[in-house]
Amino acid sequence: MICNTETSHLTTRGETGSASSFDWTEPFTALGSVFFVRSKVMNTTDIWDFDNKRFIPLKRVTIEDHAGTFQTKLPFVHHGTFPKEYFVENPKWAATHPHGRKGFLHTRWRLTETSAPFDMINTHLFHDVDNTVAMAETPSCYATNRQRALEYTLRECELLWVPPYVEDVPGVVATSWRQRVSVFMCGDLNWRLGSGIHDYLDAQGAAAEVGEKCFELPIKADGIFRDARPGEPFGFDYEALLMPSRVQLHEMPVTFAPTYRLDETAHQASTSGTQARHYSSKRCPSWCDRIVMSPYARGRVPADGVEYGVIGADANMGDHKPVYIAFSLMPSADSARSEFDGHEVD
Repeated sequence: MICNTETSHLTTRGETGSASSFDWTEPFTALGSVFFVRSKVMNTTDIWDFDNKRFIPLKRVTIEDHAGTFQTKLPFVHHGTFPKEYFVENPKWAATHPHGRKGFLHTRWRLTETSAPFDMINTHLFHDVDNTVAMAETPSCYATNRQRALEYTLRECELLWVPPYVEDVPGVVATSWRQRVSVFMCGDLNWRLGSGIHDYLDAQGAAAEVGEKCFELPIKADGIFRDARPGEPFGFDYEALLMPSRVQLHEMPVTFAPTYRLDETAHQASTSGTQARHYSSKRCPSWCDRIVMSPYARGRVPADGVEYGVIGADANMGDHKPVYIAFSLMPSADSARSEFDGHEVD
């Protein structure tokens, strides 16, 4: 989300993108993105028209121009669902939900004609269906399927890139344009902890009772996760390391507690912030909600002044805690910071 971080009156324009075609079953993902553009860059910001393959000045675009098209397709939003065969770990569910709601929502932006464009992808990957299966081995079948869906998303968005040190990746054309694409991906990536977390908790005297939809922890285990610091249990947050080389993604250091699964009912019984961070007895606490970026995008993020954290740490936000990132985006990875009046990005 691009937004003003100072005062609301500086934000003159907002754009929304959603996959809200309820009757159009195949592409419906239940995903939505909201973008706020600061007034200082309103007149120079362009948005990509996927139908006509060109940038359009944002100031010329109004939602009224596309009234009713949410039921079909907005030219500025590219979205889709994952193929039915990707639901192999839960065939019964796939049989009754032919297309599912897991998928992606993709937009492309440019702040000036001379600055490098950047892509924003909101995605929702597959969850763990059975805790006992998920904890049986690392990587689990669910983790493997999530990586496949992540690669599918980038392929559908024509954003598979080849790192400079990879000379030959079958089926992928290495072009300088793809290597220089700035991709920011956010959403419920559903990344879960590896099976080693079970032994770790046992060693901490906080052994979990694990069942298909049960991960019952003693109350003191909440503190183990809430007060987590780099090291354990971060050491079991391994899914970011599973991605193949042609889906190389970067993430800023994670220093916040797991964002899933929070117990909403515990908060309803108390206004205590601690209760708002009590974990559910159904799933192992995990860092499911993430913001990652392509190598070139990482190069446009300054080394200092970056915030990456959770929203509403002490408030009831549902079973997930939303995450945010804030930094000043440089026009290209090759730009010197002194030459640019950075734009704040959330």
